[in-house]
Amino acid sequence: MLFYDIEAFPKYWCVVVIDDETETRHVFEDVPSLREFYKKNRHQTWCGYNSRQYDAPMIRFIMLGLDPFKCSQDLIVIGKKWFEFGFNITEQYKRIPLRNFDCMLFGKGLKKLEGFRGSSIVESSIPFDTDRILTREEKDEIVDYCTHDVL
Repeated sequence: MLFYDIEAFPKYWCVVVIDDETETRHVFEDVPSLREFYKKNRHQTWCGYNSRQYDAPMIRFIMLGLDPFKCSQDLIVIGKKWFEFGFNITEQYKRIPLRNFDCMLFGKGLKKLEGFRGSSIVESSIPFDTDRILTREEKDEIVDYCTHDVL
């Protein structure tokens, strides 16, 4: 299984995937490398927390070349579903199969469950609406934050 999470900012996005069999972490910050990894691993089960509502659509939207931050805002802020993004997008979206397993429990947020199990709760110090090019150090912090959520 592949465990994954996505973070999206106005001028930066990343996908962190951890292969539970090899315990290898993969970090994607560009569309071509994400597409290549997906092609090699599309038959694997991709597992995430609340992934049915957010991460699975985001993977597909990113691979379609859509703006990750705009899509993220549409999904989270507006509450749009993947099939409400317009006919052309949904037709292309359906051509990207993704064997997704959502491990969300009882509608509880991930941070709440991390607290219940005694795990440290890590928050990003970088606001998600930061509308500038992020420094490499900020990007690394976001990757670490995303990795923590995957683990």
